[in-house]
Amino acid sequence: MKSTRSAAPVLGAAALMFFAMALFAKEASLRLPGPQVAFVRFLSGIATGAPALRSWVPPTQREWALLAAVGVTSVVAQVGFTWAMRYVRAAPAGAIAQLTPVGALALGWLVHGDRITPLSAAGAALTLTAVSWGAWRMSRATQLLPEDA
Repeated sequence: MKSTRSAAPVLGAAALMFFAMALFAKEASLRLPGPQVAFVRFLSGIATGAPALRSWVPPTQREWALLAAVGVTSVVAQVGFTWAMRYVRAAPAGAIAQLTPVGALALGWLVHGDRITPLSAAGAALTLTAVSWGAWRMSRATQLLPEDA
């Protein structure tokens, strides 16, 4: 197994390429119609992912089934979340979305026994504190928000 030190430069380069792709796509969206922007993002994704093909290991039949199950449940969860969010104002929706990483951290610990590092615990505590404070502030607001008017 390779050390994470050798993977760090590759991950850093991939992150920079993804960042560049996002910037170019945003710039392109100001000048091009939607389908052309999607095509530019597709080509950028191919360029970003192509180096990984050198070390491609085909999944087994069981792994394909697991990948499909993850894909289907992810799509169903995202569609359900998006559908439910249409009934929530923007401010609470933003706060709810911030809880996603904390929930993933907790589920990883509960289901898989993942180790929670001190930095992860501190981030989760900070997120929970900020969301709680924001919810408390929203509950004390007496005036209507512009989106409620």
